[in-house]
Amino acid sequence: MEGTIAARRAEIAVKLARVRALLDRQDLDGAVFTTHYNYSWLTAGGRNYVASCFDAGATALLVTREACFAFCSVIEEPRIRAEEQLEELGFSLACFGWERDETLALLAQRADPARLIADRPLGEIPSREDLLAPLRYDLTEGEQARYRWLGHHLSEALEGYLLTVRPGMTEYEIAGGISQALWRQGIDPVMLLVTADERTARLRHGLPTGKPLKKSLIVSVNGRYQGLITTVSRMVSIGTPHPEVEARYRACLAVESAGMEAMRPGAAGSEVCRQIQAGYTAQGWPEMFARHGQGGCQGYLPREHMFTADTDRTVGPDRAYCFNPVIDGAKTEDAFLLGQDGLTLLTYPVHFETVPMTVQGRVLLRPVIAVL
Repeated sequence: MEGTIAARRAEIAVKLARVRALLDRQDLDGAVFTTHYNYSWLTAGGRNYVASCFDAGATALLVTREACFAFCSVIEEPRIRAEEQLEELGFSLACFGWERDETLALLAQRADPARLIADRPLGEIPSREDLLAPLRYDLTEGEQARYRWLGHHLSEALEGYLLTVRPGMTEYEIAGGISQALWRQGIDPVMLLVTADERTARLRHGLPTGKPLKKSLIVSVNGRYQGLITTVSRMVSIGTPHPEVEARYRACLAVESAGMEAMRPGAAGSEVCRQIQAGYTAQGWPEMFARHGQGGCQGYLPREHMFTADTDRTVGPDRAYCFNPVIDGAKTEDAFLLGQDGLTLLTYPVHFETVPMTVQGRVLLRPVIAVL
């Protein structure tokens, strides 16, 4: 769902207003954005990365009180002009040769570096991602629409592929099949965990290996579309699941529901965390809380911030969240958008069978373990 230039410019205007309000509060002249997540946020869905293993992208942005600038090498210039369309989006583009990065020199021609902040260390310009990151949390209408598109198509593609999995396939093969299914939709799998059989009880983050699937499978995916990232975890069983695995999975669903129940605008993140911890205790698994992070806010990162017992974060409307309860050998995970009137699932069962769970007075259909 590609946005028009006019729609993207309108979204960018909202974000520029947030940046400039921050400059006013901090008595600064400008902010520099270099990371792929901040670039995607500020450009309403653009991409400045080449190798996705680096936080810093190949194009930097400068926002001052009066103007917006972009800087890249001649290597990137053709794509930035033709495909990123930064000039049409309101950014003045300056380029430099490939032999040496001239970003700092170009920045200094447009603003006093002593009056700037950046999202990562950049020469003498201080890194203040702690100030810049919260600007991303509140999602615009356009971002919410893109998130809904991503959530549906990620869920549909992942579940559709998992129903074709057969015993004997290696974790590598399954990861490759998932990647192919997601890329068909233009979804970039930025994290892909594929964990089979005895590894499911030992590992929280099971990277794929050459191990062949025998019985039980847990898959977790972080999918990225136009910069936004959301998450899904699903379980598959070859034949009827072992009763203990089934019981643990149902307990995970109950813990997830306990966290969702506490999610109301203005709620303390620490209290949400305590409710999740209480959910583990109520299900008879108190020790599992300490063995894995429980989730938090997401957006242009898989977790913009986590909910912990001592966090000072509060729950906000127009934000995306996700919980990921794990009990050895079982896991559930779906993302949701929180509004003033409650929560709406962003990822959800499309092909998998479901079980109803009541959260905040609403019935949410949650996936069961798919039996193949």
